[in-house]
Amino acid sequence: MKLNAIADIESTTALSLWLPGFCETGSQNVAPILGASRFGGRFGFNPFELYRDGVISNPNAFVFGQVGKGKSALLKSYLARMFLLGYPSVVFDPKGEYGALARFFGFDPIDYLASKRGVNPFVEVEGAPNGLLARELNSEMATYVISVALGRRPTEIEHLAISEALNEITRGVDFFKLRSCLEKIDRSGGPTTWRGSYSIGSLASLLAVLDSLIESGLVAQSESSFDLGKVLGKSILVFDLSGLFGSGRYPLVVALLLGALRAHKMTRDLPPLIIAIDEIWALMSDSNIASWLGSYWKLSRGIGIANIGVSHRLSDFSGGDDVGAHLKSQSLNSSTNYSNGPNRTVISEINRGLGMINDTETIVSFALEVDEAHHLCSAFGFSLEVAPLLRQLRKGSALWKIGERNLLVDHYLTSIETALFNTDAPLLGRGARARPN
Repeated sequence: MKLNAIADIESTTALSLWLPGFCETGSQNVAPILGASRFGGRFGFNPFELYRDGVISNPNAFVFGQVGKGKSALLKSYLARMFLLGYPSVVFDPKGEYGALARFFGFDPIDYLASKRGVNPFVEVEGAPNGLLARELNSEMATYVISVALGRRPTEIEHLAISEALNEITRGVDFFKLRSCLEKIDRSGGPTTWRGSYSIGSLASLLAVLDSLIESGLVAQSESSFDLGKVLGKSILVFDLSGLFGSGRYPLVVALLLGALRAHKMTRDLPPLIIAIDEIWALMSDSNIASWLGSYWKLSRGIGIANIGVSHRLSDFSGGDDVGAHLKSQSLNSSTNYSNGPNRTVISEINRGLGMINDTETIVSFALEVDEAHHLCSAFGFSLEVAPLLRQLRKGSALWKIGERNLLVDHYLTSIETALFNTDAPLLGRGARARPN
């Protein structure tokens, strides 16, 4: 069975017939039912509705847990159910395991490496509702990509040149036009106001890096980039990045795609969008990546994007060995009680590596190892008694922290979802009952 469009589903009643688990939550809001709360009642989650009602101040979420405890099965089920309620999504799939989710709804996953299509991450300035914001976002993206390619932040002169070049481009902004404008600036010796502090050839390193970036095929001209407009907002769009995962290019490709998605979301009339990044820890190898991603994460709520980051453990987000050692010392101190609220020292140190923790009010934790359970309690203000619970959670069960609310939830898959999304399905056999993921 396959669903080809949201239009195939005409009512909440019909939803429950296709995939039992869709229904109203009992309030005025509609959310996909994901399971049952241990405190009683069904559990549903729709971050856009919760954000609108002021329950949370941002719609972003993190999902943590050991391998095989149900993270990806929950995410696939959640994205499918949200899509049937009218919320499209984009998935960054580093292991090639979300293809079945896209195909179920009639969409083919995009194999980024095989497609040989570059990405243009810039926002169109001409005609943008807020031209100043569009220019700021373009400058931020250009600085980020160039920083990663250079292995350092641009010098003051290089940064001024980038801003000057982007100010000259109002239509079809891309790295090709940026490189051309920078070359003109370099040959002219820079604007009059720079004279005395600038000499011809000062942008040689910048131009060489852009040449390398263009030759790599990672970036494209504005008119030949991925045509996301055809599918974005109408589908579950899966980018299969398994061919790049583990390579040095992987974090940069994800950031370029995120930039392109943001550009489309800002300049088109699209519904609220969910962006899921599996194995998000793999993007933390460069401080420039962490910095840009933190800014993107924070600004997403303003353009109707809810991000979901999936990782095995919280310590993957630390800024280095010193932070990891600090977290470990915290977790080994059994007398520490975190019930008075989040440990701001721990959070600030984690934020050195990733500035997204403070901009996330929904945390989902499946079973964790001993140290990691204490890390989570320390960072997010759970009481000390919660750590043993996190270590003992059975497969398919997770602790949810939504704003100020904590819930223990048993997630369930329907028989259709079990066959499609549960990695244990081959072991369960045909006709097996739906069970916790």
